[in-house]
Amino acid sequence: MQVSPGVGIPGVHIGDSRTDVESVMGEPSSRDDDRAFYDDTEPNFSVHYDVGGVVALVEVFHGEGAAEVFLGEIQLTFRLMEDVHGDLERAGFTSRPVDIGRVYDAGFCVWSMASRDPSELVEGAEYDPEDERLVAEGVSIAPASYWHD
Repeated sequence: MQVSPGVGIPGVHIGDSRTDVESVMGEPSSRDDDRAFYDDTEPNFSVHYDVGGVVALVEVFHGEGAAEVFLGEIQLTFRLMEDVHGDLERAGFTSRPVDIGRVYDAGFCVWSMASRDPSELVEGAEYDPEDERLVAEGVSIAPASYWHD
């Protein structure tokens, strides 16, 4: 799935109403007060709505190597965080570190919850308990102002 920094994903854009999103994407798999989950898509994603029912943030989750998140030709998920950051930096994207990843000034964040192991990225690789490198697990898209105080 392609992401557009500060804009969204195909069918879901920052500023869209819940009604608009559901008319394009269908009913979510589940929802809570301000978040709708689309678990039957590849890759899975969630939509965060503000109090007015307008899209404020979109999160896309890795697809375990099957359906990943891209920005142009750069694969953002299910890769080592350091490799993703290097590719984005070479492409001219500026960022700053945050507790779970990096926020990019263009309006997106690549993050890891440290729940995946680098050995999962290489077929046949063995788990190494000393390998603490992070695997990019998701991308959040919102206006750049979302991450600024």
